[in-house]
Formats: sequence, structure tokens, C-alpha cells
Amino acid sequence: MSSYESLPSLTSSPMPPSIVFPPKGELKALLDSLKYVFLGSKETLPIIISSLSSCDQEKELIRVFSNHKGAIGWSDANLKGTRPAICMHRIYLEDNAKPARQM
Repeated sequence: MSSYESLPSLTSSPMPPSIVFPPKGELKALLDSLKYVFLGSKETLPIIISSLSSCDQEKELIRVFSNHKGAIGWSDANLKGTRPAICMHRIYLEDNAKPARQM
């Protein structure tokens, strides 16, 4: 006999949206043709744009991205309609177990 685990409801999200509480992450080095632009205060909500864009193009991109922040997924909480249980993977270990890498 099979047993099924029910998924959490879509309305109860354990994580607040990134626009309210921006995630903290490490920014990777980019190619010379790319650069980070931040939509939030204190260098939060990063997006990557071309560094070869003109000043007017860059301003227009920032304006469009700022107007549509809700469409950008900086974390799992921003992926509307996706349950966090689907995005997360956990490996449960016994107490005092040491992880091992095998070929």
C-alpha cells in the first residue's frame, strides 16, 4: 500500500519576498562585458546587465527592472506558484554521522 505526503499550501509561504527582506549572497566575478546593478538600497537586489550599454540604455533597463521587481526571482520565495518543498532538497543524517564522498 502506498502512502502519500501532502504538499504545503501555496498561501503559507515560510519565506518573505525578497523585496521586503533582500537575501544576502556572495556576488561572483563577472566577465568584463557584464556588470552588476542593484535595484535595492545598500547593494541589494542585484541584476546583471551589459557593461557595453550606453548611459541611456542602462537607465531604461534599470527603470524597467525596478517597475517589475516582483517578476524577478532572487530567492525561492519569489517563485510564485512553486511550493518551497519542491525547490528544497534535504539529506537527513544520523546524529554524529560524517559525510563521505565516494566514487
